Amino acid sequence: KEKKIDYVFADELLSHVSPTIKDMIERFVHEHDVIMFTICMDVIDSAFAPGVSAPAVLGLYPHTVLELAKRIIPSDKVSSVSIAEMNPTYDADNRTAKLVANLVHHFLK
Repeated sequence: KEKKIDYVFADELLSHVSPTIKDMIERFVHEHDVIMFTICMDVIDSAFAPGVSAPAVLGLYPHTVLELAKRIIPSDKVSSVSIAEMNPTYDADNRTAKLVANLVHHFLK
């Protein structure tokens, strides 16, 4: 049985979140009863999140991640929010830890 899977490549989000992607997110939220939201820190550009096991040289900017999250997390359908793939061993100047703390702060507002 085929499953319909929607996805967006990271390079489609490097400059901005297009109206097409915003619509895709709104449709996703509308079509699902429960959403478990996870951010894998290794998708964020390594300049902002070096403390991961697979640094992204051309990763997403934190502001883009926040813009995407703000379209999903306020929904009553979100049952959990998690942040994954942070590795303190590789975290220069606690940069990734500070970004994680900042993201959590924004999510809890």
